[in-house]
Amino acid sequence: MLLIAFLVKATSKGPVIFRQERVGLHGTPFTILKFRTMEHGSERPLDMVTYGDTRITKAGRFLRSMHLDELPQLINVFRGEMSIVGPRPFRVCTIQRWCEKIPNFNQRHMARPGMTGPTQIFGRVAVQSAMEQAASFELAYVRKHNFSDDMRIIIKTIPIILKGKGI
Repeated sequence: MLLIAFLVKATSKGPVIFRQERVGLHGTPFTILKFRTMEHGSERPLDMVTYGDTRITKAGRFLRSMHLDELPQLINVFRGEMSIVGPRPFRVCTIQRWCEKIPNFNQRHMARPGMTGPTQIFGRVAVQSAMEQAASFELAYVRKHNFSDDMRIIIKTIPIILKGKGI
């Protein structure tokens, strides 16, 4: 993590760690930690980062592809704000938008959000039809999550990381 921090600092201006408010267990907000992968100050509300986004730094593109930008989330795990496996933690403004469009979307907050989970395996999505499908996976996970499901998700996450399937 020290090498990654040095890489981020040496290749772009701004802080090494990116902080953003997300929604966690029981709808409680928390500050998620990630290595900064975009130009400092380029974040826009309700704007998802997509492949080829020009705001992503060269180092950031590599970190995102290997999901190394998410390593600081281990601090969130140690704090009890996240777990290794669980629903993806969304921004407050995003949650409000999807709760209006997808029934029971808020039930995903019955489980602690995770570094990996059904959405990370399914893929990050922005369009409503795909988001509804991803939400159904997450809601099913929340209703019946158990150790064997968590292990299956972790095992499916490994090739995604090794193949560099990030954004």
